[in-house]
Amino acid sequence: MKHSTILTILSVFLISLSVKAQTPDSLHYGLGRTLIRKDMTQAITIKGEDLEKLPYNTLSDALSAWLFGVYGTTTTYITNVNGTVLVNADMLSIYDIDQITLVQNSATLVNGISPNQVMLLITTKKYAKGKFGINAAGQTNRVSSNPSMYRPGGSKHDYYSQYYLSAYTNSDRVSVNISADYQRFLPLSLDLSSISRYTEEDKINRYRFNGSLQAKLGKSTLNLMAGYVPQNVDENLQSIYTSSSNLSENKLDGHVWYATGSFTTPLGSKWHNVFNAGLQRNNIGVGYSSVTTGSSQLIQSTYSAVNNQRFVNYLFNDNLSGNLSTGGWSFEPAVNIAYRHAKDDHNVEIRNSDSQGQFSSTSFGYNFQQKGILLTPSLTIGYKDFFNIQGGVETQLSGAGEPIFNYSAKKLFPFALTSVNLGKLAGIDTACLGWHFYASYARTGTFTQDPYAYMLSLPINLPLGTINDLNSSAISAVPVNPYAIFDQWQAGSNFTLINGKMVLSYAFMQRKYLVQQIYFSPDANNNINETGYPVKKWQIHRVGIEYAIVQNSKFSWRSNLNASYITLNMEDLTHTDFAGLISGYSPPGHQITGGFVNRFNVGKVTAGADILYTFYSAPQNDGSKLKSYFFSLSNLYAGYQFSVGKVKHLEVFANGHNIFSKKYYQIDNLSYYGLGFRASI
Repeated sequence: MKHSTILTILSVFLISLSVKAQTPDSLHYGLGRTLIRKDMTQAITIKGEDLEKLPYNTLSDALSAWLFGVYGTTTTYITNVNGTVLVNADMLSIYDIDQITLVQNSATLVNGISPNQVMLLITTKKYAKGKFGINAAGQTNRVSSNPSMYRPGGSKHDYYSQYYLSAYTNSDRVSVNISADYQRFLPLSLDLSSISRYTEEDKINRYRFNGSLQAKLGKSTLNLMAGYVPQNVDENLQSIYTSSSNLSENKLDGHVWYATGSFTTPLGSKWHNVFNAGLQRNNIGVGYSSVTTGSSQLIQSTYSAVNNQRFVNYLFNDNLSGNLSTGGWSFEPAVNIAYRHAKDDHNVEIRNSDSQGQFSSTSFGYNFQQKGILLTPSLTIGYKDFFNIQGGVETQLSGAGEPIFNYSAKKLFPFALTSVNLGKLAGIDTACLGWHFYASYARTGTFTQDPYAYMLSLPINLPLGTINDLNSSAISAVPVNPYAIFDQWQAGSNFTLINGKMVLSYAFMQRKYLVQQIYFSPDANNNINETGYPVKKWQIHRVGIEYAIVQNSKFSWRSNLNASYITLNMEDLTHTDFAGLISGYSPPGHQITGGFVNRFNVGKVTAGADILYTFYSAPQNDGSKLKSYFFSLSNLYAGYQFSVGKVKHLEVFANGHNIFSKKYYQIDNLSYYGLGFRASI
């Protein structure tokens, strides 16, 4: 009752303020529940147009050379699209994206993501000038799988395609944009060489339909966005062994709908209010079937499993912030109240049969549900351009979760960040030279943010995370504290040279969180399997050089050279007597990885070249070390812009992916070669 009263009072107050509005504050990053000043944090910003000519399956593939090298291809990115943490980046066409920003700050962790995730801010394209226009783009690539330790049989050929069409219209106060995108691609599948011979057919077809509207209502701004993304996957794998063969088929039919909206209101000259709302609905059906045949072509066994999932997520939040100053001091108070409701339903059916006529069938269902109200107040204090400091606390007013294994949920998650203009303090801050220091801290839990992990309406004897594995057997769960709290840190420094044309950066990030680990121990009578939840800690030291020294109408060259030193460690004192791992194994080790990205413009010619590399070493259970290296000319393209009548823009290009690679450990053995175009009228 107390929480309901607080929510009602705050909601009435905040909604009463949302009567006027303005465009979002360009001095801040909107992370969802918190606002942080752009000059208080390190960030890496990538233009959407720099990725448009690249053939890629997921956004993480395209960003790997810019951010964390090969490690970035396995990083779980959570995307904040236009201020709302709801829409997955792969639901948007790259042609609809204006820019992507990685905010290197621990404050992102109190905005709806888990410590093992990284937040990306995505801004969709602004509406082009003119009352009406049409944009079209497309590319087709021939895909080859090169011979490797995983595919000793040689090459396989297929095609990657992406086509895009959009239309926009705008007036003085209203802008509307609609787009359609089709993508057909091949998922990367690595299979062990123990299979003597196999054939594989994978197809993924993804359609993306998106629309947006921006309207100015007096001094207010209303932004609406909606989309529908159907996707189907068809995977067939035939494995032929010495005395038997196996034919398996995976089919996925997925449908995603989403809608988001924001209403921005100026409250005089010192305050403004932003209200956000969003809805996402996923319907996913997954079917798996397998037939094993003996040498005499008689069927030995069949297996099938079907998993139907429905996931619905609602998000509402309202942010009130001010900008006050006196003398050389500035004060920016802010308060955010957020409500989320997520529900995840599963229905699973499993069938088995063998050549002896034995048949078994199992069906079950389960669901997760989460409702939560969160209040996040914060205050930013700055003195001239010398320093800024911000502190706040995320408070869970309701929905913190019931006690599990006698562990209680935490409700307060503090965070703090600061930036110092060291150049100005030292008297060397000029247009040609700048030096800034950044640091941030946040206290988080592993399962307190991510809706999939946080919706804990499971029986306590069911291990967390194992329910998505249709082939999982009964495993004894070790009591774990899902509400364990960890301190997260980030720090770094930027040196700006040559009037901002060159930036040298160093960033450090440390994350801790729980991971699921399945252990086994050989026993005289049987094998004992247990699920444990060790603490995983990863640290990243990233250095980068970004420069755009040459910038004129005839020639420009922008580049990003980066390297990340990454260490991974796990600690689980409760399972030191277990001999090994059979699932989810991530050995402790270290990795040096990064990329070298270049973008050129020479008159009407555009070009790009990306290099990706990694060096990896990790100890194994037998005392040996796993060592690997990977070097690839990841992306290469060249295009030419034509001038044709009233056509605003017409460009054709040739591109390639993974053109040349030298590797000891296989990461990506798919090569792409193709042609594409982009046009606007």
